[in-house]
Amino acid sequence: MAEAVEYLDSQMQKEELNTTFMEWKYKSITYHQPFVVNNFFSDINALIKKHFSPHIVAEIHKQMCESVLYKCEKLSLEDANNFDNDQMDQKDELGSDQEEVNNIEDHYDYRQTYLKALLNSVSGKSIKEIWRITPYMIPSSYQHIVTFEDGTHMCTCLLLVSHGIICRHYFKLVVENSNALFHLLLMPTRWLQDDAWNHVDTIFNEPFIGTSSKKLK
Repeated sequence: MAEAVEYLDSQMQKEELNTTFMEWKYKSITYHQPFVVNNFFSDINALIKKHFSPHIVAEIHKQMCESVLYKCEKLSLEDANNFDNDQMDQKDELGSDQEEVNNIEDHYDYRQTYLKALLNSVSGKSIKEIWRITPYMIPSSYQHIVTFEDGTHMCTCLLLVSHGIICRHYFKLVVENSNALFHLLLMPTRWLQDDAWNHVDTIFNEPFIGTSSKKLK
């Protein structure tokens, strides 16, 4: 019984530390928010403020601001198919419990699916590009993004699937890769403002927006 109580107390301490870390993280990033949003995503920002509620816009801004913490690396389809490293249990990357507490950032970027599982779920002909997105500060942690010919994408963080918000990893790719574009309808229509269906044609006709200065291929 004593061991169970000790274990629960340890878990509660970790949860409290994680909550404190996330609060600090967002406060720190919010401080730089106007610079990141206005300098990298000004056109996208104007569009989302026009069609989404302030709450959803704020959530998107968080992802935009965190995107500057990552770097991108393009993978060939062959390299992606041969990539096995993310098949391991991600907890193994952390080691001891003490190391786990000291590296809460790793938990924040857990992969929610494997790259191979993602590739096996789609047609190879529909794939346009495959990218690895890695935090500058934690190179052992990474996500993979697969972009498709129809302009959609999937990230192994699955934030778009689980929360309906485009992730920081894709926003990083939008900045670095001119083939990665944003469109309102990449996100669920439930986030659109209440009067959206009164001008649905306008929404469908909104352009795909990019931020990269690199030449389109």
